[in-house]
Amino acid sequence: MKSYLWGLVFILVGIFLIIQRTFLFDINLWNFVWPIFLIIPGIAIHYNYFSKNKGTKNLILGGTLIVYGFYFLFSIFTSWKYVEYTNFIYPLGVGIGFLEDYAFEKHKNSFVISVILIAVSIFMFLKSLNLYYGIEQYVLPVAFILLGIYILIKGRR
Repeated sequence: MKSYLWGLVFILVGIFLIIQRTFLFDINLWNFVWPIFLIIPGIAIHYNYFSKNKGTKNLILGGTLIVYGFYFLFSIFTSWKYVEYTNFIYPLGVGIGFLEDYAFEKHKNSFVISVILIAVSIFMFLKSLNLYYGIEQYVLPVAFILLGIYILIKGRR
């Protein structure tokens, strides 16, 4: 079955290249394909984890690769028009990876790191859209309050 799939892929790529060169299309196939090399390993990591009784402990990496792969595909298909608004994806990708690690491996530190990275990502997104309305002056005090609450709750256990 795999050989048929690979054979079909090579035939389709060959047909595409012939059409591209015959009709002088200025389409660089590599520009659309390279993010797949991020998505496929991310999916493979998840497949190994869920199918082989937690075969790998790299859920953080897998989640991050998938988020970044789809981000780059989005950026390519939109001709990188929104790149100034999408920088929040970088901490979000790692945050989602840590959130997956917490959800499936129950590492408590992963949850804290995930919340911090996702909060940073949300703040970056709001700032890129100028929707933060001066909340940056309250971020550090609120962070200290939340950290204090976390320490108090953790101390009671």
